[in-house]
Amino acid sequence: MKQSKDKKKRTRLLAASLLVNLCFFTGFLSCADMLETDTDHYKTTEGHVLNSPNDTIYSMVGILQKMQAIADRYVLVGELRGDLLDVTENADLELQAISNFNVKETDKNPYTDTRAYYDIINNCNFFIQRADTTATVSGRSVMIKELAAVKTIRAWVYMQLLLNYGKACYYNNPILTVEDRDKIKNDPSVWISDLNTLLNRLKEPLTEAQEIQRTLGNPSYNGMHDFINVAFIPATLVLGDLYLYTGQAELAAVQYHDYLYSHRLNLLWRRQWWGDAGFSSFISATSSNESITAIYTSTENESGSQLMGWCLPAEWTNRLNVNCTYQLRPSIASMNLWNRQEYAFLPREATPLDEPTYTTGDLRGTVRSGTTGLVISYTASDMPPFFAGNRTISYSNFVTAESDSLPFIQMYGEREGDNYYNLSYIYRIASVYLRYIEALNRLNKPTLAFAVLKYGVSNALFNDPAKVNSEEVNPLPPYCNFPETIFPATATATRGIHSRGCGESDRNRFYVIPADCDTVRFVDEKICDEMALETACEGNRFHDLMRFANYYGNEFLATRVANRRGVEDAALKAKLMNEQNWFLPHN
Repeated sequence: MKQSKDKKKRTRLLAASLLVNLCFFTGFLSCADMLETDTDHYKTTEGHVLNSPNDTIYSMVGILQKMQAIADRYVLVGELRGDLLDVTENADLELQAISNFNVKETDKNPYTDTRAYYDIINNCNFFIQRADTTATVSGRSVMIKELAAVKTIRAWVYMQLLLNYGKACYYNNPILTVEDRDKIKNDPSVWISDLNTLLNRLKEPLTEAQEIQRTLGNPSYNGMHDFINVAFIPATLVLGDLYLYTGQAELAAVQYHDYLYSHRLNLLWRRQWWGDAGFSSFISATSSNESITAIYTSTENESGSQLMGWCLPAEWTNRLNVNCTYQLRPSIASMNLWNRQEYAFLPREATPLDEPTYTTGDLRGTVRSGTTGLVISYTASDMPPFFAGNRTISYSNFVTAESDSLPFIQMYGEREGDNYYNLSYIYRIASVYLRYIEALNRLNKPTLAFAVLKYGVSNALFNDPAKVNSEEVNPLPPYCNFPETIFPATATATRGIHSRGCGESDRNRFYVIPADCDTVRFVDEKICDEMALETACEGNRFHDLMRFANYYGNEFLATRVANRRGVEDAALKAKLMNEQNWFLPHN
């Protein structure tokens, strides 16, 4: 009897926890190659239905483990093609190829290989097909919340494929047999290359998942590490993104607002500011609650990200037991952007008539003091500043080591006991707000969008004609409703996004919309800059530039990327004027 139970448990672990390796790829990923399978791995899945609490845990964790396989490449392919992250002379040729838009179809580039994405998709397909939503325990459906989570993960992964590779092989059923493979292999309709097509196919399952998440929430498991709290992706935000990418701004604004409103998310979670008018000390306020969804990796389970080692100078290798190779660095363009921001300082006891003291530099860039170097300094015996014991302390994006010629990105590693971990952010509160106001600006509400950057969100602010053009909010659209009972218009309750690194932006006389400008274009430029200042190096930058380029033309993207090293690369700009060159080969 025990042998039978053990065999059943092993079968369940194989079919549910690992969900088998449903996509074994050989060679390069033509659709035919991508679907090559090893049928020996599927014998135990025959007829298996996921209908127990154990199936629920094993299968969900199996999918989340597979998400860890794309954590680094999600950041790399989204940032190395942008204007904020650059490679050093130490960088692997594969990283240089991505940065230079020089990845060829025949290259065996591990960072652009799509098979890990399809591995997730195929496991999700298996779960969706085999999940028994009628199974209940104590009157509660065993699989309903997991099914919503899996449908949303699958949708997000497909969106990443189209954003990074320009096309995807779209299929709904898992590939378990040679017959399954051949059926898809011979079907030309599986290839999609348009986000509108993807949205049309995903709208119904995402809407179903959205309703389940609204009413029942996400899966939760006793005894799991706290990474599970940020492991699941909100269907509302994926829908918002798809609407925004496809030019449906009002529908996008509705989705983003719905999420922010229903979860009572304001903009106070993070801020870094100078503590005195002499700019010689700073204060940092951060919170892990900023994170909505992230891919968590840790050295504890050997799933740790490589990004920390690639960003730190080699001098840290012996100290951290991490192979620090300094292959990635902040671009010159990104440092220039942070350093040229106007910073407005006011003491806490300031009156409404007091004029701020100004300096330059956004504290989300480098932590520094005027003439004395870093505020957070380190010696040969110290840990880097972001290993100070508080996992939420790192908010500045780069620090200068030894000299100004060696800046390093400090956001890719945190320490917890003897282990290091990384969060590859998918959604943060600030990133949702920034996409929300991008949608508002598309709806010709530039002063409203700018008010969120400068002041924050609340109905009182939006109905102040000194801050927002009354024509944009008369009447106030439902997707702009931020009642004072939830979003009070006080300095201690709401702040503009720009204040997170630039002091009192609400009192900054330099941070205004000029009288003689294309207001919508000006605000779009400010939103694009704020996305860089706030969410740099998190995996979104090239996608952000793509959206603006779809609105203003390819030169919007090409100019920024071509100037990331401080001078224009004419050849790179010419290459990026052709949209076909934006995408990586689908290998």
